[in-house]
Amino acid sequence: MSTLRIVLLITFLVIASLAGLFTWQNLPRISMLSFHLGFAGIETAKPAPVVVYMWISFATGFVIAWIRGVIRTFQVSRERDKYRAQAARANLKINN
Repeated sequence: MSTLRIVLLITFLVIASLAGLFTWQNLPRISMLSFHLGFAGIETAKPAPVVVYMWISFATGFVIAWIRGVIRTFQVSRERDKYRAQAARANLKINN
């Protein structure tokens, strides 16, 4: 195992243990979630543990970031293909 893998494994274990401790500590705490705008409001039907809200928001942020990354990858890929085609056309003009 390389040094980088060992460092990454230790970092992952530390982060996972901290997240687990946070979850364990805050599991008994419950809260009502409400979101009020000037014209409408949303409220949960019954209280839920704070940890549930935290993990849902974390997962939502992760999914949104992943979707944006996929979209950006497709955009960069399209631009790369466009520039390759331009370079190929320019090379053909020079050689003819």
